[in-house]
Amino acid sequence: MAKLDFWYSIGSTYSYLTVMRMGDYARDNGLDVTWRPFDVRHIMVAQKNIPFRDKPVKTAYMWRDMERRAELYGLPIRVPRPPIRFRTCRWPTESRYWA
Repeated sequence: MAKLDFWYSIGSTYSYLTVMRMGDYARDNGLDVTWRPFDVRHIMVAQKNIPFRDKPVKTAYMWRDMERRAELYGLPIRVPRPPIRFRTCRWPTESRYWA
């Protein structure tokens, strides 16, 4: 059986689309998947690269894009209301707001 290391960003809206399909993909292609979650946020903060901060038009487009892609893949999607502490979200358990 072929092996695949699957790295995905915790809390990423776009990772959600792949995470939700990975099980079927692995089964259909005979892959043994090692799930490797990581938190890229601390790197982004250090580089002052916080996506969508103070960019309401870009944020709205991202959610519309997510809705379209989720529909294409037959996945449920709901646009969450982030918690007040969203900007400091660093723990995997807090990523539940995006799933």
